[in-house]
Amino acid sequence: VTFTDVPANNNLSTWALVNGGVRINLPSNAAGVSNLCFQWRHTIINNSGTYIAYRLDDFSVQGNSPGDLITENFSYTGSKPTFTVPNCVTSLTVEAWGGGGGGFNGSNSGGGKGGGGGGYAKSTITNLAGPYTVVVGQGGGEHSDGKATTFGGSLVVADYGRGGTDVISGGGAGGASNTGNVTTSNGGNGGDGNGTGDGGGGGGGAGGKDGAGKVGADAPDNIGGAGGAGDNGTGGAGGAGGSSNSDGSIGSDNVLGGGGVGGGDNSANGGNGGLPGAGGGGGENGGGSGGNGAIKISYTLPENPTISLSSTSTSTCYSASAQNASIAYTATSGCPDKYSIDFTSGISDVTDASLSASPITIPILAELAAGEYSGILTVKNSSYGFVSSNYTVTVTIIANSTSPTNAVASPSSVCSGVATNITLTASGGTMGTGAVVQWYTGSCGGTLVGTGNPLTISQTFSSATTYYARYSGDCNETSCV
Repeated sequence: VTFTDVPANNNLSTWALVNGGVRINLPSNAAGVSNLCFQWRHTIINNSGTYIAYRLDDFSVQGNSPGDLITENFSYTGSKPTFTVPNCVTSLTVEAWGGGGGGFNGSNSGGGKGGGGGGYAKSTITNLAGPYTVVVGQGGGEHSDGKATTFGGSLVVADYGRGGTDVISGGGAGGASNTGNVTTSNGGNGGDGNGTGDGGGGGGGAGGKDGAGKVGADAPDNIGGAGGAGDNGTGGAGGAGGSSNSDGSIGSDNVLGGGGVGGGDNSANGGNGGLPGAGGGGGENGGGSGGNGAIKISYTLPENPTISLSSTSTSTCYSASAQNASIAYTATSGCPDKYSIDFTSGISDVTDASLSASPITIPILAELAAGEYSGILTVKNSSYGFVSSNYTVTVTIIANSTSPTNAVASPSSVCSGVATNITLTASGGTMGTGAVVQWYTGSCGGTLVGTGNPLTISQTFSSATTYYARYSGDCNETSCV
């Protein structure tokens, strides 16, 4: 990773390295990996208003490991990003929190009313498609509803908390129309004002995996109501209600569900809801905003890939031209898309070749000598750089035969009309793998007399007879002598 200079133009969004480019070497386990985690610590050494200078104190890069549980979190930004299922991931666990409702300013209607907490939904998705649209609901402003949080349209839905209002008695309702195939829970309802205008109700807590958010407390006389805790009490704590004309305390953020906000006392304000999804507190002077929603997506990376070979050995005949050998396979796991073979000698190494349908292809150089060549095969999931264990494979180059140079019949002269034993012997040339000597009469490849060397036959001759011999093996048949 190399940081390089860019022109300094007093733009705070521009990075400029004072001392030039800095090179930071990646660790060995990060080589070839497309998904890396960068971590660093920095110190601000100048913040003059014209520019900000940072000192890089520490920097590290960590590649993912096989079987890691990965979590991706989405907060409210106003955009609608898409989520693409990572390579070889077979299931997703999606948790969603809806945006909390805003608290109501209740100076003229019997006290402020707390906003309702956002609902919660959790689903496990195994029939994966995508890409999926991610919509994180925004918390409602003063006396406004929050927004629902959704994943993949209606696949996972966390309902929004309703804003406090003077139209109904009590605070805003918690989000209750949630969709999830593992669990759902409602947001807590907001608390009511005290009826005199002197105190606002607390905001409802967000729902979570352990249950509904706690309801915001109604405001006692001259005191704001406390906010409800998130996730059935195990999430963020609700903020305390304000007293003596003070604002309500802010609800706590918590990954399990935000806590509702305490209502403000008398002329004070309700605070903002905790993240994610808590309702805002009511107040006589002003209601607090609901907490924004959130989405958390979790999935498990594949293990190191494997391959099931039909055989660990293959063979091919010697050739004066370049050719390919092949090794068949029946199955893989871990989604490998590349293979490499490191040969000890003779055959050129194969590096990160595309792994398509069986078989695996091994290029063989022209005129490679007959013999046995061993190599180490690995397969790789290139999306993560995950590599299999080693598989030893063997390629055998089968020797061809070359034509015999001499053939002898013994005896070479016989009497006509007399049955005689004749011994036929071929020599010269080379007999390749699996080769035998074939004997013919009439022509090379004509009438087969027999196979062997030497070959003894019994025959009665009436005229001169010529015998033809050739070598026939696993790879070729030679010409005759």
